[in-house]
Amino acid sequence: MRVVPVLTMHRQIPHELVDTVLTGVEAALLDAGASRVWIDSSVSPDAVVMAELPERAVQAPAAG
Repeated sequence: MRVVPVLTMHRQIPHELVDTVLTGVEAALLDAGASRVWIDSSVSPDAVVMAELPERAVQAPAAG
């Protein structure tokens, strides 16, 4: 598993929209195999969604 930053949410976004977006992102990350999803506010003044994902989910597709 690898920890990766996935999404940065600006603090100025309305709370109702933040809830909807974060719920959708969390569901998508869990569907992709994330073992953990959390918000890290220590990295930036904005909220950064972090996830622990399997290697297969974070590898770039082969050029072709």
